[in-house]
Amino acid sequence: MEEASLDFSPDIEFESYGHFLCDLLRNLFTVRVLTVCSYLLQVIPIGEERWRMRCDMNVRHLIMKTALHEYEFMGITFLLNSCSQLERLTIELGCVKEVFDGKPLFHVNFVRFWIDNARLYKCMTSTLKEVEIKNFRGTWNEIHVLSYFIIGGKVLKKVVINMLRRMLQVRV
Repeated sequence: MEEASLDFSPDIEFESYGHFLCDLLRNLFTVRVLTVCSYLLQVIPIGEERWRMRCDMNVRHLIMKTALHEYEFMGITFLLNSCSQLERLTIELGCVKEVFDGKPLFHVNFVRFWIDNARLYKCMTSTLKEVEIKNFRGTWNEIHVLSYFIIGGKVLKKVVINMLRRMLQVRV
């Protein structure tokens, strides 16, 4: 299989789906292009494999639909750890639907997360050549994540930042 897109709506019984999503990703390990949603990013670390898949995924282009909310950071870490051959990362910024209803399972200091977890993922030192951020607004989370990839991307050749369209419009 060449490409997979996983887009789920939040469900009240979220705890039981972390294991299911790990199994699903395990079965999709051969895909080269993977699109994931905020829900997956929030729930995937609840599965049996919290930090990464047991075996590397074959993903070359990862598309994350995210708000870069602190609830999603552990899922982002999980995927970056699991995609050691990643060449291209696209971050499509949007709204987050909080699965945890204000009670996250992981307490993350979103201001310091990318500094405190400064270890580089394997893909950042060997294969990640392009990072694209869509709907960029310039929030602190967005700036921290962008800086992390620019500073840590040892083979990074291209960074594309697309501003949120309504921010580009001038009011008259």
